[in-house]
Amino acid sequence: MQRPVLRHFLLVSLLAAGNANGMTDVPADLTQLSLEDLLDIEVTSVSRRAEQLATSAAAVYVLSGEDIRLSGARSLPEALKLVPGLHVAQIDGQRWAIAARGFNGNISDKLEVLIDGRSVYSPLFSGTFWDAQDVFLPDIDRIEVIRGPASITWGSNAVNGVINIVTKRAEDTQGALAYAGGGDEQTGFAGARYGGRAGDSAYWRAYTRHWQRDALVTTTGADARDSMDMTQAGFRYDWASPDGDRIEFQGDVFDNTLENPTQEFLNPDGNDNSESGSNLMARWQHSTARDSLLAVQTYWDRTKRIQQGSFGELRNTWDLQATFQTRLWQKHELVIGAGYRSSSDEQENPPLVMFTPSRRTVRSANLFINDQYRASDATTITLGARLEHNEFTGFDVQPSLRFSHVLSERTVLWGAVSQALRLPTRLDEDVIIASVVGNRDFQPEELIGEELGLRHLLGKNLTIDASVFYNDYDKLRGVEPGDETTPSLIVNNYNAESTGFEISTHWQPLPTLDLHAAYNYFTINFTPDASTADVTTEASEDLAPRHQAWLRWGWSPNSRYHLGGQLRYVDKIRGQNVPAFTELSLRLGWNITPALELALSGQNLLDARHREWGEADAEAQRGVYAELVWRPAQSR
Repeated sequence: MQRPVLRHFLLVSLLAAGNANGMTDVPADLTQLSLEDLLDIEVTSVSRRAEQLATSAAAVYVLSGEDIRLSGARSLPEALKLVPGLHVAQIDGQRWAIAARGFNGNISDKLEVLIDGRSVYSPLFSGTFWDAQDVFLPDIDRIEVIRGPASITWGSNAVNGVINIVTKRAEDTQGALAYAGGGDEQTGFAGARYGGRAGDSAYWRAYTRHWQRDALVTTTGADARDSMDMTQAGFRYDWASPDGDRIEFQGDVFDNTLENPTQEFLNPDGNDNSESGSNLMARWQHSTARDSLLAVQTYWDRTKRIQQGSFGELRNTWDLQATFQTRLWQKHELVIGAGYRSSSDEQENPPLVMFTPSRRTVRSANLFINDQYRASDATTITLGARLEHNEFTGFDVQPSLRFSHVLSERTVLWGAVSQALRLPTRLDEDVIIASVVGNRDFQPEELIGEELGLRHLLGKNLTIDASVFYNDYDKLRGVEPGDETTPSLIVNNYNAESTGFEISTHWQPLPTLDLHAAYNYFTINFTPDASTADVTTEASEDLAPRHQAWLRWGWSPNSRYHLGGQLRYVDKIRGQNVPAFTELSLRLGWNITPALELALSGQNLLDARHREWGEADAEAQRGVYAELVWRPAQSR
């Protein structure tokens, strides 16, 4: 398979950057440049070390907690609709399809999702149950989203991207906060948090929240029977010593009830579906005077899901990670990490979906290294590799090469060539669905990704961030048809090529007005193996919109009022029979007093209802709700 011109452009740019001279007019640290505060934001998702967003060699977007608050979003998927480059589609009242750069669906398996460094994807299918993932939204500090391969740093699920949700430290959430509200779709929600201090060096917080969402409607306007209730609580404790040590403890519990919309023969008793779980995480960080940092993190996660008549699972996961970063010879920033994970599951095996064996423990171990070399004041080159051992395929290696080059005080060029793997799961090897069976010889799906990006300051208050990519996939999952005596078999029988570009801008024409605009184009072409008779997987070409566009704004004419909103366009999805649609969301906030805010929010305001995904007979509806937020002056 021939590589496009992008590879040659990328390699030429890398060689030119590597041979660049000192450029004495360009500081090594972009915090000294006039790229304004927006590009001075530090991100950690690219290399697991803090680095400036302006010079990070990846397609990164940072959504702040304030952005989320002023948007009126009530859940993580709703917040992710604000992120350019992500395709976020509501399947029904409970499920979401979320992906970057293609391969979207209810069981999208190429996007890693983390909450404070804790991976929340399911080892059962390498995807995320979005109905079970949420946080106390006022506690979010930022959401860092990487579009493109990031397996070197975050593991073999990070094929097309990473969503890293970072919450605030306990010391930044002191005092009380409470909110309550409801409306016609968000029928009722309430939450409360309190943070305090323990001694001179420790802080803590605890929260609880409850959320109710009404059912969507079918294409005929009938009740889709997919309402849900969510209850969650949690805590965080932070301690810091004068010597540079930090210790963090945090945990959550949740219990959700989901109305069951399935046919009566799958749910003869009419029982609701349910999901529950708990997690505990501990992290220790130790910094030294020689610019070194050691971090050790461990967590335990337990989840239980019951989907009446079709699926049931109890899972326990334990994970241990350690990373060490240091500077060598003033030019090398090294990040070395190692990890181990053990995940045990027990499947209920109802008639619709079965796993054999019904119980299995999957273990994996990894070692990775990233070396960021400062070739000159303007140029950094990062070489990385990840060695991973798992019980499905043994040892796998994933390398990466990235560069960042400061062309001027206003312009940064970056590029990357990366390999990423989507490792087999129980859904590939152990599943039995009707006449389709898993395959113990299933191989990892492979990606070679090539990216080139540019960040530029057009004016003092106008920035632009653009990227272009080419992805070459090999050994994609398909189903080889069987016959009267042989079941259909899950196999590696497809290849694919995808290309696209993404562009976003941020403009502040007035001190009181923020404008964000973005557009992305995506196309993909599947090629089946010559020997296969499978014709179903090729339909995945039509599971992503070719065009998406965003326009988001925030206007605060004074300290009492704020108007936020977003206009989002999503092109048609042929494979799901979903026409193109445009949606509008608005939030008007009024600070009645410095401690009390009243907000009115509307979602999907341009039409009564529309379809976003075709897997279920459900359509997203127009909704309006009110919210009252109490935040005493001494609270943060």
